[in-house]
Amino acid sequence: MSSRHDETVLDLENVPVLRFRVDGVPVPQGSKAIVTIKGKGEKAGRARLIESADKATKTHKKNRLKNWRDRVHAAGARARLEAGLELLNEDLVIGFLFVLPRPISHFTKSTRDKPKGDRKLTAKARRDCAFPGVKPDLSKLIRGVEDGLEGAVFVNDSRIIGYRDPFKVYDDDQGAGVSVEVWRIDR
Repeated sequence: MSSRHDETVLDLENVPVLRFRVDGVPVPQGSKAIVTIKGKGEKAGRARLIESADKATKTHKKNRLKNWRDRVHAAGARARLEAGLELLNEDLVIGFLFVLPRPISHFTKSTRDKPKGDRKLTAKARRDCAFPGVKPDLSKLIRGVEDGLEGAVFVNDSRIIGYRDPFKVYDDDQGAGVSVEVWRIDR
């Protein structure tokens, strides 16, 4: 049985049209939180919906997602301009490799307080923990990067028709961040 989709050539063996890395701890986008507007005035006491990642907590600063998307936007725009490309307005496939920091529990107790290069992984972390099958969700990490790249690399993220090998891995030596590759689709 033949379909129109069979005629589309997804030739991803070619070199990506764009490849770059964004340093920093990736921030997920998608979970929401309700906050109450403080102060006096007309809006005081009303509820407001915000991104959970932008809410200040004991361990995270306010506006983490906004700052991450700004960093992604700047890196994407810089890479696109260096490649001599206009904003992409065609069907695209994007690859992501998210590098996340290892939790402190992955390191032996005697080396947890040492500088990063001097820490030693526990036997369990070496054996079982190459890929972080824990939060944050891969799809939410992708969403945060896609929105950051809109207007920097491509006109609209609706032009993304697929993903190529998105992964989350733990940082062992390269530092936290995301590597992004973009392919054009020939029809």
